[in-house]
Amino acid sequence: MENKQEKKQEQNKIFAQFNDKTIRVYQAFRDEIADEAVALGKFGPHFRTGRMSWIKPSFLWMMYRSGWSTKKGQERILAIDMEREGFNIILMQAVLSSFDKDIYGTYEKWKLKFESSEVRCQWDPDRDVYGNPLKRRAIQLGLSGNILKRYKEEWIIKIIDITNYVVNMRESIKNGNFIDSMLPTEKEYPVDSQTKIVLGIWGKLEKIPNTPIPTKNTIQNPNCITTMPAITIPRSEDLFPVMPCSAKMATLFPEICISM
Repeated sequence: MENKQEKKQEQNKIFAQFNDKTIRVYQAFRDEIADEAVALGKFGPHFRTGRMSWIKPSFLWMMYRSGWSTKKGQERILAIDMEREGFNIILMQAVLSSFDKDIYGTYEKWKLKFESSEVRCQWDPDRDVYGNPLKRRAIQLGLSGNILKRYKEEWIIKIIDITNYVVNMRESIKNGNFIDSMLPTEKEYPVDSQTKIVLGIWGKLEKIPNTPIPTKNTIQNPNCITTMPAITIPRSEDLFPVMPCSAKMATLFPEICISM
């Protein structure tokens, strides 16, 4: 029988677009918040930090949750490139959204950590383009309090409105013209052993000492593994991410693709 921890390691992995300095996460908003964020290059007054805000590294999980930008209040999809340093801090502060005896030992210990944490971690089945569940699980992270403020004010490098790209892809799926190269290229994001324990991938939480939240001045060696960076090209209306495309894809969506 497959070991429970081995199953977690196989299923619970973070897939994302990232390079040595930034990682891309997705959020969906109503027009008012999205327009303001795109205009300012950062979240403005309409983005409220008094409530939890969820970020998702998986593009297809974001599509599933937003109904491909059709759900009320989620009509606008933003791709947000944030510092990996900040993302790693978020991961280390996370508490799982449901009790796991293998990680916390007792329900009381989990509840105490859960109620005091500013980051909640939830693993859900990742999805394909048709919304079907996959064997691997996608992470989403709920931010609140000081962590959310730091995300908003310190860690965001770029905000890109990809709503038109999402709508075009949604229509291509509906019309039967979808091909895999339309999707952004996501790879497994590297996390160290302590972070794997925190995220419930393996190990025991008790192995991690209580440490203060690190700042820019205290972080010496954030994880850095070079992969394909997310690239953007300008448009008259906004900015779209450039995706690696086949010749056929470049013909279908020349505004967001370059031929390889």
